[in-house]
Amino acid sequence: MTNDELIRDRVQSAMQLLTEVLILLPAPPPSSPLHVVWNNGVSFGFGATLEQRHGSCAHDVDATENPPKGDYFDTIDGTPIIPTDFARRFYRTSDPSQTKKAPAVSEAQKAETVFLEFTTKELSKMPKFFRTIYKLKGGKAAHIRQRANGTYEIRYRRDGINLSVSAKVLEVAKERFVQALASAKAETFNDRVTFEQFATQWLEVVKKPQVKTNTWETYLWTLKTYVFPRFGKLRLKDIKPTDVQKLLNAMEAKNITRGAQGVYVLLKPIFEFAIAEELIPRSPMRLIQKPKFEVKHGQAFTVDEEREFIEKCMASDCPYRYYLILLLFTGIRRSELPSVELTPQWVTVTTSKTRKGESIKKRRIPVSPMLKPFLPFLKMDSLPSDPDILSRWFKKFAAEKHLHELRHTFITRCQECGISRELTSLWAGHKADNTMTSNVYTHFSEDFQLGEIKKLRY
Repeated sequence: MTNDELIRDRVQSAMQLLTEVLILLPAPPPSSPLHVVWNNGVSFGFGATLEQRHGSCAHDVDATENPPKGDYFDTIDGTPIIPTDFARRFYRTSDPSQTKKAPAVSEAQKAETVFLEFTTKELSKMPKFFRTIYKLKGGKAAHIRQRANGTYEIRYRRDGINLSVSAKVLEVAKERFVQALASAKAETFNDRVTFEQFATQWLEVVKKPQVKTNTWETYLWTLKTYVFPRFGKLRLKDIKPTDVQKLLNAMEAKNITRGAQGVYVLLKPIFEFAIAEELIPRSPMRLIQKPKFEVKHGQAFTVDEEREFIEKCMASDCPYRYYLILLLFTGIRRSELPSVELTPQWVTVTTSKTRKGESIKKRRIPVSPMLKPFLPFLKMDSLPSDPDILSRWFKKFAAEKHLHELRHTFITRCQECGISRELTSLWAGHKADNTMTSNVYTHFSEDFQLGEIKKLRY
């Protein structure tokens, strides 16, 4: 036997053996074909030709024939499409530089990288969502593999759908896959969005530009503390009125009534916005009653209580006593103290109660006969670094009162002394009423205000 005949005989024997083994295995990634290298440098590999994909299957290819022409696999965007019959074929390659051992590939990797090809007729029977995905992904939609027992398995895992069908015959597996898809409903992102995702986005996009930073932070804290632990991970569309009611009931049972009302006030616009975004058909807040919380309004000092308060302040060593007197005789808020500008006739402050986006508003309060004796002692460069320090000192002089009640006292004394409600509201930074006459067309002159403040003497 000549040397060439010996090589031919060995090659044919090896090919026959490999054919019998490879027929039982799932198709390897075509991008990494296995090559068999002999001592004389002739190399062989396996792949599937377009001819075989259409039904021809020839495993006994002569080792000396020329390599088949054309592509060995159909591709979409460079990704091989597995032939329908998984036929293997050995072929000779004349390029030794391509001769290398294929990397090891796990079964999971094979299943993820091999996609099933569908004809136009088959696609026409499938739901629109699958046809869209198939087109957008360039055919990379349904995974297929052949198990060791020869069964074909087709899988589709996307958009909340988890399908897996199998059959001994590939065409039957395809038919079952088409039937399974027909009864499946694809989930969109809108279907999967959780309450926490949507509420966080609503706070960032809708509320943050409209409110001050501390208000926004309060909203976020309320959601993180009370709502997210209860149903933050639930899908937005799955939240029921009972979920909301149970949350509010639990808060009220713990006597967090004010917090419950705050949660209600937050949830209502969140769900209304979700309706506007077409994420939910109706709001779970429709039948929920707003939790009742009675706001405790302050009470003005009586004249006797006021005098006692002043006496205690002046008899103490409190370094901030004159600031407390200033609050009493001007009605300004504690938060407005740092903005105070003093002149012999006016106290000017920047109003702290303004919404984000509104212009900064300053208001002036005339110096009253009650404040004038204390004016020389007021130095606005010694304010406490922490406003709560002022509140703690106040409690030493009026344990049963709240600091904000000094504001109530000023407004009450003004009206008791005969100063008009419109002018008192102007000094307090309030709207007198909802009429255009009061809020737009009424402008009190400085002389008139300085005259009116003289009435504040008692």
